[in-house]
Amino acid sequence: MAFNKVALLILFAIFAGTILLLSQVDAEPACPRNCNPIIQYGRCPKSGNKKFKVGCTNCCSGTEGCNYFSANGTFICEGQTKKTIDETNKVCPFNCNPRIAYSICPGNKRSKGRICTNCCAGKKGCNYFSTDGTFVCEGESKVKSS
Repeated sequence: MAFNKVALLILFAIFAGTILLLSQVDAEPACPRNCNPIIQYGRCPKSGNKKFKVGCTNCCSGTEGCNYFSANGTFICEGQTKKTIDETNKVCPFNCNPRIAYSICPGNKRSKGRICTNCCAGKKGCNYFSTDGTFVCEGESKVKSS
């Protein structure tokens, strides 16, 4: 009988510990790696709300605090991603350049599989290529791209 109480107490402690650990996990989902074709331009408070043309982005990967609009001026959404700032203080978006398929970095290290990055966020010194091997750009960021 004493064994059952001890075992039950241990199981309860494990269960409570698991619940506590899971509650500490940041369960923020990753942004999808696709373009929203409806989004045509954006406006950000940091740039004086000047209209800027967007490339490939979506509401999740758009810059936090910036608003995104359709071609006819209809509000679509506010961006949700905080952007990284590299060592040159250049803010790079996290959106994917659909032309980039793989990279080759110093030491001829080729990325495995298709990657999601852009020229700004790509690591400086790495070259980025399309699926047919056409050079797209060299990375511009001094920090590791995500």
